[in-house]
Amino acid sequence: MTPAAPNPPNEAGPDPEPVLVLIKQIKENRLDPALLSAEDRRRCVDVLGAEGYSVPEIAQILKRGERTIYRDRLELRAAHALVVHPQLALQMAGDLVRQAEGSIARLRRIAREPAASAMERSMAEAAAFKVHLDLISKLQSMGYLPRIPTNVVAQVVGATGSEAIATYDQLAQRLEALDLVDRELGVEDSEQRQRRRALGDLLRRARLAAEVEEAYPGPSSAN
Repeated sequence: MTPAAPNPPNEAGPDPEPVLVLIKQIKENRLDPALLSAEDRRRCVDVLGAEGYSVPEIAQILKRGERTIYRDRLELRAAHALVVHPQLALQMAGDLVRQAEGSIARLRRIAREPAASAMERSMAEAAAFKVHLDLISKLQSMGYLPRIPTNVVAQVVGATGSEAIATYDQLAQRLEALDLVDRELGVEDSEQRQRRRALGDLLRRARLAAEVEEAYPGPSSAN
């Protein structure tokens, strides 16, 4: 999502000269930057700053004082400010998914390149899978996907006896599968590993409690 450009021109009027054309003409000495309007100058400042030019360099290119360029940058910063609204999170999440899917598609094309070596194809596939895992993790942190503790609560509530034991076993297998994926991809995330280890300990204790409950049901279970 791109914030609105500062001082957008009237849509009913002619389109402004493309900013890259203006910059090219200035660098080729075919346009005197002193003739630029304030709006066109800020457009140039915006693009030149994004290309890595410093304030003194921009001032030299546009033949303006550094204080003028600083003021332009402050106005641009205010114009680019994001306004929080209910759709912002949905839009950012959608853009995240789109970017990740594009990266995965490009990596998969690399993996299918006939000229690529076996190692390059393998690395491309591993990188594509890593992007997919990172996307899942980000969507979880944004609240779009459940985390493992949520699954534990959702799947175990109402389960008793052998049903609960089977559920705990399934969750433990999922934790082991995540560890296997990390090993295959060479991912070293000590925080995630410790978290999964703690969850595994919790699942083992809960499974033991379910076994005890199944073998020695309480009075309420017997009724």
